[in-house]
Amino acid sequence: MTAIDLGQVREIIQSSRHEYYEQEQCRVSCEGSLRMSIDDLFARVCGEGSRVLDIGCGNAHTLIRNASRFGEGVGLDNHPPHLRLAERNVAAAGVTNIRVVEGRGDSLPFETGSFDFVFSERGPVAGSDVNTFNAARVLREGGTMLIETPGAWNYFEPGYIFQPSKIPIHSVSATAKLEYLSAVMSRNGIDVQLAASHLQRWVFEDVYEWLKWHMSAWDYYESWRLTWPLSDEHVHGLGRLLAMCADESGRVRATSHRLWIAGVKRRGR
Repeated sequence: MTAIDLGQVREIIQSSRHEYYEQEQCRVSCEGSLRMSIDDLFARVCGEGSRVLDIGCGNAHTLIRNASRFGEGVGLDNHPPHLRLAERNVAAAGVTNIRVVEGRGDSLPFETGSFDFVFSERGPVAGSDVNTFNAARVLREGGTMLIETPGAWNYFEPGYIFQPSKIPIHSVSATAKLEYLSAVMSRNGIDVQLAASHLQRWVFEDVYEWLKWHMSAWDYYESWRLTWPLSDEHVHGLGRLLAMCADESGRVRATSHRLWIAGVKRRGR
């Protein structure tokens, strides 16, 4: 098994900015692919004059990639660093049909029925019935809504370090969560046409790239992050991670789990 340089681990922990989009600086590739990408959905449901809303747009890369497929794209986020990042990315891409606005999913600042396609990738819609109601409100009749949210198996590998007794048992199955989201969307006037659970493998060059990736998200698990510096149990956990997830070259494979739920707004809603 590859030896762990604890000095390098400490440096990553101490220098990490704990910001989600720091992940873009990490060296990682993907094994396997979703049966359908969100770009495929854009191609199917959007046209030259379509208006698109991304709730929780983050870096706005999804809108930027698909800018040629719609008339106007709006990215909404309530996190100022994400808004600044999205604005920089839009300007750098030179696209003129995308704008970024500050706002919340529970009080969208748009008129009823003003968008043809509303989507939220790992954003606020899946976590709130109120947010789903508002997303459906601004969607026109016959328009399409997509919600993507992490599944129970998403990046569960940190548990090998912090919560080994709970791996691999999870309390919420993908089926149960998809059924719940389907019920919420249906209640808000969306006829569900797609409900899918996708597993992928993310491959990191070494355990340090894996650690950089997760330190950018561990701000959401504050109690975990604050348990460092390295205790004997954490060092043992890192070794356990390598034993279970690393190959002979030291590359670490982690699990990505995404749930997709999509549908069309019913007439008369």
